Amino acid sequence: RGAHAAQGPIVLGQGAGYIPRNFAYDTARAYTSHASLNNPRLCAGCHVNSFQVTDAATGAFVLTSVGHLFSPDPCLDPTTGEPVADNSCAYTPSSTRNWTGCLAAGCHASADVASSALIARRSLTANLADQLWNDINPTLNSGGAPYMDAGDAGALVTLLFTAGNPSVGGIQAFNANDNVVSPAEGALFNVMMLAEDLYDHNDGSYGVHNPFYYQALLAASIAEVQDVYAAYLPALKPEVKALVEQGLKLPGVTYAPPASTKLSAAR
Repeated sequence: RGAHAAQGPIVLGQGAGYIPRNFAYDTARAYTSHASLNNPRLCAGCHVNSFQVTDAATGAFVLTSVGHLFSPDPCLDPTTGEPVADNSCAYTPSSTRNWTGCLAAGCHASADVASSALIARRSLTANLADQLWNDINPTLNSGGAPYMDAGDAGALVTLLFTAGNPSVGGIQAFNANDNVVSPAEGALFNVMMLAEDLYDHNDGSYGVHNPFYYQALLAASIAEVQDVYAAYLPALKPEVKALVEQGLKLPGVTYAPPASTKLSAAR
């Protein structure tokens, strides 16, 4: 993914993504996870760790994996126990993965704890992202901005196709040529950056790099879209509204609805 992705700023909880109006994420007060004092090596703390591979039958030493795959929990060859580049094995605390990267800093007591946390955050991220854009059939995507198609779901899809790409305060929800980033376009950028399968240069961590920044930024994106385009969107379902409110009440997070629906062209 290289320089196109935002892993570093997301880990630090600053400078990543479109920042909704009246939203702030105070890194001095907000929860920290993988950028905390428990992990002073930052990226390397999770991604570059050594572990010994032993023979399953005899227990004899085979080799020391030094972490050059840059995977925090690499898949293992089921026969030799050696790490492999293929990362398609399940995220379960079984012999198919080595969880040293998640355990080395002392934040997670066991592979079970680390796996459960990953699965929970992955599910939460997908739930929030789907409220903005649920790419139901990726094969229908146009391949150009704003990427969505009429068969998808989510608030941004509703604005583009059902509401006819409305303007609020003289600013169209989606317009690649007006030199203005609307709340809809900003939310699209954020969901493509944070969702699992919407863009091949996304963060790619399923929410793990910074679970709290993920939740707060997606929640604020949803809230701003709902506030600015309220006339064109249905109200959030109670269970989704609860998730959004939870994200906006995290320590160090503030969000206030726009004072009016008039948008600044200077944005």
